[in-house]
Amino acid sequence: MGFRDMKLFNQAMLGRQSWRILTVPNSLCAKVLKGRYFPHGDFWNAKQPRNSSYTWRGLMFGRELLKKGVIWRVGNGKKIQLIKDRWIQGLGVLKPVINLQVDTTVSYLIDEAKGTWNENLVKECFNPSDAEQILQLPLLHNHCEDFPSWPYTKEGIYSVRSAYNLAKMEGFHKFLSVNGKGESSDMTKIKRV
Repeated sequence: MGFRDMKLFNQAMLGRQSWRILTVPNSLCAKVLKGRYFPHGDFWNAKQPRNSSYTWRGLMFGRELLKKGVIWRVGNGKKIQLIKDRWIQGLGVLKPVINLQVDTTVSYLIDEAKGTWNENLVKECFNPSDAEQILQLPLLHNHCEDFPSWPYTKEGIYSVRSAYNLAKMEGFHKFLSVNGKGESSDMTKIKRV
């Protein structure tokens, strides 16, 4: 298969299981884990208690890789945290120009009555270039929930190979940085498989 770094391969495999829990929350496995580790929240923001099982620690290790690659797609905007989650391709985490609560969701920027972005509010909260990118994002008219997308595959679905490549590239960039040979850290340039 061409996987050489077993730790990164293991993380990519565990990331696949984390992806399944994130995208199929009604599966039996996800329900059991929710009851034990995040009964009042969601998998994306779940904590890792000190007494957690080996399985849960593994899933958290896989989720670390997911968090580096996932882009959230906007549905109703109620799950995506405005300044913590990545939801605009190529921008990473947004930095507003005004103070916003950490737990503010993207729905804050949506005019629910019209089903469009609240253009004035978006322009008030972000610098012009970020605001323009937000306003270019299409909103779904059926008010579906927000959902994760994996931008390193054509279908937007997590694959072990693409996650492994993401982890390898990140390690390579860290190596270059430590050795004073800095390079672009634009993770969006990873080849899609």
